[in-house]
Amino acid sequence: MSAKVVYIIDEDPVNRDLIERLIKNEFGSLVLKRFESCESGFRYFMEEQRFQIREYPDTILLSGNLSPHCITRFLEEVENFQPQTGKPISVYMMLNPVSALNTDYRNSALVKGSISKPIYPQDVLNIAQSLLAAG
Repeated sequence: MSAKVVYIIDEDPVNRDLIERLIKNEFGSLVLKRFESCESGFRYFMEEQRFQIREYPDTILLSGNLSPHCITRFLEEVENFQPQTGKPISVYMMLNPVSALNTDYRNSALVKGSISKPIYPQDVLNIAQSLLAAG
């Protein structure tokens, strides 16, 4: 069985560090990839095709503070490419409490839910735990 992979896509380096530390401290077996933008995350995602052993994400934590165009395009591209990865991909939006989940994001089959920013450790740990429990 291959390792479970989590992409953290957030423009806030402090938030990326916090999430990475939380997950690594509790679930060291998860592979974490960090990106500061949708573009860099998608570029890396597409470059995985070049390798014999590919680490496509099982879960993506995606900041809702990135540009709406960037998020929508990212979700569309990943959704279109997902069948080629051979596994389901779940996206969780990280949203500020005052911002509502954009309808465009909700229409994506990839978006399974959202968590609040600032990050509550238990929310992140619950997502990681459910990923590992899924097999």
